[in-house]
Amino acid sequence: MLYGIKIEICAGCLQDIETADRYTETDRIEVNSHLEEDGLSMDPKTFTKARQMSSKQLMCMVRPRGGNFIYSEDEKKEMYNEARFFLEHGADGIVFGALQESRELDHSFAAEMIKLIHSYHKEAVFHKAFDASDNLDTAIQELIALHCDRILTSGGRPDCMLGSDVLAHLQQQYGNAIEILPGGGIRADNVTALLKKIGCSRFHMSLRAEDPEQKLIDVLEALREDHHQGQRVLTREDQAMFEADTYENSMEDLTDTHDHF
Repeated sequence: MLYGIKIEICAGCLQDIETADRYTETDRIEVNSHLEEDGLSMDPKTFTKARQMSSKQLMCMVRPRGGNFIYSEDEKKEMYNEARFFLEHGADGIVFGALQESRELDHSFAAEMIKLIHSYHKEAVFHKAFDASDNLDTAIQELIALHCDRILTSGGRPDCMLGSDVLAHLQQQYGNAIEILPGGGIRADNVTALLKKIGCSRFHMSLRAEDPEQKLIDVLEALREDHHQGQRVLTREDQAMFEADTYENSMEDLTDTHDHF
């Protein structure tokens, strides 16, 4: 966590996990494979290595294939069994999603998965299948009723910048009932503006870049710079009045060091 901002890294391999784990500012790691397909389940043996190498919260993606989020009964059984394996081997939560042909939430499967995850006292996260649903408000209301813990979303759009108005609506309308986790296209040049517009203090970002570690460093620096700018609470006029006040000049400098997020 950095200045009260919770940071989740989307990792597609052990190297990404190792990178994210080195930075104390990162809080959670979403464990995936095949990020070129927007994230699939990690191989069980690879996950076991990941759990051994990282002390951070590991949220395991459970997704059997790329493409749409409408799954056969066999695929849903596979997802359920994968989730149970990860939970039994140290996962801190499961990330999943499923829709019906109508693009409505696959209510019965979501209920089954959330019940399984909560039976291990872990977190249930509905991924960006949410963004492909026919009605975001209806879907989020259903997920709240099912006691889902978190939704990963870009507001129904390809990235958070395009979906920022919807994300702000979801946060304002439902943020007290379920955690809204913005994810998709978050970079150093937009992270602070997005968080302020959405009104939340958390985000999800991948390390997909020519230099993955530098991408993370740049985002952390952007957050630090914004925080330090926020600490400059005195205008020139304020400073002049402060210097002219003999009583204030006799006092110690009591600069506010509290986080602004």
